[in-house]
Amino acid sequence: MNPIPKDDLIIHPQRLRILEALAEHPRSTYEIAALLPDLALPSLYRHIKALLAGGLIAVQETRRVRGTNEKIYRLAQTPHLNLADIRDRSNAEHFQAFSSFIATVLIGFRSYLEAAGEKPDLLNDQVGYSEITFYASAAEMEHFREQLGAALKEMVSLPEGAGRKRRKLTLISHPLHTPVPTSPNEKEQNELPTS
Repeated sequence: MNPIPKDDLIIHPQRLRILEALAEHPRSTYEIAALLPDLALPSLYRHIKALLAGGLIAVQETRRVRGTNEKIYRLAQTPHLNLADIRDRSNAEHFQAFSSFIATVLIGFRSYLEAAGEKPDLLNDQVGYSEITFYASAAEMEHFREQLGAALKEMVSLPEGAGRKRRKLTLISHPLHTPVPTSPNEKEQNELPTS
């Protein structure tokens, strides 16, 4: 059986949720299942097996619980994809991967809403979703990424406690396809029937 490619392992909605659960700290299958109650146990075991085979998670320890061996899993590597991991993908494969990623975002936001109750306090919880468009050269985008990376590095280094909540920030960036504007005369010429 061929191993699942790294990008497929990470981008899959349910496997990504397992990786997110283990990013906080090592957990047993029982603890992961408690965090993901909508995921059937056979599916959870199957995804854990795939993540183990792909080297993304590892067994940290095995302990005896009520006469059975219980494995504690940890992240073996940061679940991060770089351009080299996905450069050979076709358009259809990129779209499928992106769709899976968006599905994971939707699942996470739904979980927040369900936990927040009937009237979530978006302002107090500092929740937001928006789009911003702007013009930037490749060099300007690289400078922006460096600044954002430095700010995020500071935030992810903060420990638990001191009133901190575990938060999630999702970033999506891509150029916008803007058709070249045509003058009214050019538009009319383009619409003339050809003989």
